[in-house]
Formats: sequence, structure tokens, C-alpha cells
Amino acid sequence: MLALGMACPVMAQVPAVPAPVEREGVPALVRWGKWGATALFAGFTIAGISRHDGANRDYNALVAWCRTGGSCELGPGRSYADPVSESLYQSSIASDRAARSWLVAGQVALAGAVALFIVDLTYSGGPKNIPFDPRLVVTPAPGATHIGVRLQLPR
Repeated sequence: MLALGMACPVMAQVPAVPAPVEREGVPALVRWGKWGATALFAGFTIAGISRHDGANRDYNALVAWCRTGGSCELGPGRSYADPVSESLYQSSIASDRAARSWLVAGQVALAGAVALFIVDLTYSGGPKNIPFDPRLVVTPAPGATHIGVRLQLPR
């Protein structure tokens, strides 16, 4: 038999969400520099990809020139005897070097961004916008090992 004796249902207490607080003590270089370095990484990488595509276009133009009857014989000094072939080759090499420089600069910017994000975690016990603290859990069991993630949500 079902008892209907409850006159007032129990109300669940919902914790108040604190307003975002500006973290004190974080230098502006760390606070804003991590985003600047991330933007530089993206920009340098896009520029490197663009220059790499240009190098590929120049090289494909050289290959097409050679296949359609252009002179692609190597002269003295391992350079092309035909000025058009040599020009296409030098353009391809220059674009490839520029692409390499842009991509290396992007990797340096990425390393800087990662370093600044890690430094940012050391201030005030970590960023306040992360709502949980995940923990990796490894539990031995008979004949198996259980691996999981424990998420402890704030109360």
C-alpha cells in the first residue's frame, strides 16, 4: 500500500555558483601572454602552411615544365641550364625555406604558450573556471586492472 502522508516535499538545496573573481597576483604577461602566444602559434603555422603550398605549386610547375618539353638538364654547378627551369626551382627552394622558418617559429610560440599556461596554473591553486578536478584511478583486480577517471564535482 502506498502511503501519501507527506504534506511538504523535501526541497533540494542547490549550491550558489560563485561569481567569477579576477585572480590576484597573476602577472599580465602570464594572464594575457598565453593567449598572445597561442595566437602567434596559429598565425605562424598558417603562414608556414601557405608558404609550403606555394613551394609545392612551384615544384609542380617545374615538373610540368620539364614534362612538356622544357629543358631540365643540369648544367655545371648542379643548376638547371635553362633559366626558366632554374627560376622555378629557386622559387620552390625559397618558399620551402620560408615555410620551414614559419613552422619553426610556430613551434616556438606553441612551446611558449604551453609554458605560460603551466605557469598560470601555479597561481591561486589553478584557474577558477575549471569546474572539476579529474583524477586518474588505477585499481588492480583479480585477472584485470581497472583504469578510470574520478570526477569530483564541487559541492
